[in-house]
Amino acid sequence: MSQRILALCLLFFVCPSLSAPVPQADSSAPEANRGTIQNGHIYTNSVLGITIFLPGSWEFMEVDAYSSPEQKAKANAEEERIKAHCSGPLCGEADIKEALRYTVNGRPVYSVFVLGYKLSPEFQNRQRHPLLDLAQIMVRGTTSNGWIVDESLTPMSLSGRHAYRLLMHNAKNPQGKGFTYVADSNGLVFMLVATAVQQPDELRSALETMKLVSEGHNSETRSNQ
Repeated sequence: MSQRILALCLLFFVCPSLSAPVPQADSSAPEANRGTIQNGHIYTNSVLGITIFLPGSWEFMEVDAYSSPEQKAKANAEEERIKAHCSGPLCGEADIKEALRYTVNGRPVYSVFVLGYKLSPEFQNRQRHPLLDLAQIMVRGTTSNGWIVDESLTPMSLSGRHAYRLLMHNAKNPQGKGFTYVADSNGLVFMLVATAVQQPDELRSALETMKLVSEGHNSETRSNQ
């Protein structure tokens, strides 16, 4: 569920220490859907057709790497509760679920979380199912863990495609920023959640200049928006 992932994503910022062994990429994601990090800072995922040139040197981590056993148990219980009353395209396990981080001297600087759901042709029809409706579902829970919304869902363009952005700051540290983006790509709707402890403008710029390429280099996804 996107709500659970979002809550776990935002825990990265408030985690006081990163002294634990480096976690690996989320093993629950299908291997064929996993992205790569090239030269330490270029994230690509061929399923989404996404490329992001990130600032700093990055590594994959488990999505819930910074959750305590109690937090994981609570998240699992909440997920089961929501799943029992859920219908629609965003109820099952995400097809893409990845987490990346950039740290300095073992302390968090940036994090990026990617969540993608494969949509049936019906839910790819943006006249019947506007992207905003899906975005509103996916970003639920953004004010959890002490995050305050600065800018609610706002239409924007990502690599020439219609998208929505939500901006946040951390209640305990107003310099800490959070960015959430929702867009379509290659028959999936994806949400990208990022947090920045410092120098947020560099990370935001990298995200908002991402490259999105359709399968077969066509414009099918764009024509449906």
